[in-house]
Formats: sequence, structure tokens, C-alpha cells
Amino acid sequence: MPSRFVLGTTLLGVLVAPLNSFAQSAPLPYGMVKVGDQTKQSIGIVQQLQNGDRACYMVLKDTRGKEFTELASFDFCSWNIIGKRVTLTYRIEEVMAESCQGNPRCMKKDKVALIVDVKVMR
Repeated sequence: MPSRFVLGTTLLGVLVAPLNSFAQSAPLPYGMVKVGDQTKQSIGIVQQLQNGDRACYMVLKDTRGKEFTELASFDFCSWNIIGKRVTLTYRIEEVMAESCQGNPRCMKKDKVALIVDVKVMR
């Protein structure tokens, strides 16, 4: 039979655990998402798409008109989305390391927040 101390500790543990789950950081503002340890824009108007050595460079404007650039999967550079308002989905992926400076024989990799899905908003 469990002692009162053990039973009391168990009950306290049950009560404390749910309280700890509420100790989260403040919610992110609308249009922002957390990707790994970075906070990224998830909505923007596509201004420019440019194939690079590491990825497709996507230049967008946020809801305040401020430009920002993100790395995207190469496929998106061929999409006809210039001027479109889009939602972005990111995932941490490996791309050629910036230190490779485009050298295709370089095997170094960087882990980055990469745009892996784009949806045009209506």
C-alpha cells in the first residue's frame, strides 16, 4: 500500500504537469510562424523569383510593404506567381553551404528554413 507521502507526491505531480503545459511563450502575430529557432513570415506578395546556387531566392513584400527574401525549393522559380499573394510553408532542409560559393563539387551543407509549399491566396 502506498504511503501518504508517495500518494501526495503523485497527486501533486499530476496537478503540476498540466500547469507547466500552459507556461508557453506568447502567440506569434498573424502571418508569422516558428521554424526551428527562427520566426518567419508566412504570408507575402511575391515580387521576384531568382534561381541561385543554393535554392530559389523568393523576394516578397509583407502586409506592411516591407520586402523580405526567403530560400525556396528550386521548383518555385518556374511558377507564375509574381504579384500574387501567397501563404508559405517552411521546413528545415539541407542546402549547399553558403561557404561553397556555388562550387558544385563542394559537399558542405547548411540547414535552413526552406519554403517547401506555396499556396496562392484568393
